[in-house]
Parts: sequence; C-alpha cells; structure tokens
Amino acid sequence: TLRCGSQNAVCNACHSLEQRVCRWLLGAADRCGRRRVDMSQAALADALGVRRQSIGEVAVRLQRHGLIVYRRGDIELLDRAALEARACECYRTLREVYR
Repeated sequence: TLRCGSQNAVCNACHSLEQRVCRWLLGAADRCGRRRVDMSQAALADALGVRRQSIGEVAVRLQRHGLIVYRRGDIELLDRAALEARACECYRTLREVYR
C-alpha cells in the first residue's frame, strides 16, 4: 500500500540501521509465522539498501546481546520483546496496518 511505502521511506531516512534491522526481522517473522527467518546477510542488506558488512556488524551486536542467533542464511529470533524494544516505532505502525 501507499502508506507502507511512505512509512518505509520515513523509516530509512530517520532511524538507525539497528532499529531498521530489528523492524525488518520482526516483520519477516510475523509474515512467515516463525521465529526463524531464512535470509543471508547479503539479501538483508539488499532489502534495506545498505552494505552487507553493515548488516554483519548489527547481527554480531544483536547476537552478542542474546537477541538473535545467526548462522549462514538462517536468523533465529531469541528475544522478541527485546527486539521490539530496539525496533523503531515503524514496526508497530506497520504491524497495525497489516492487521
């Protein structure tokens, strides 16, 4: 929808990469109905329009804090509440739009 596209544009301009990664992972998990998201760092980087190395840095940080486990193209969300706390408000806004 137009609203989702506008929300994504604002999110990309205003929020940190870590917030956007958390938002994207939570949204992907919601859409597939699982805690595990099958996606490489390169694919996630393409989805967010950033370098793969930047995604790697965020993934390491999230893993170090016990929020995710990342293994070659497989990201498991361990602490959904903590990911939601780190995600920008766009996650909650878009979740309501999709409901």
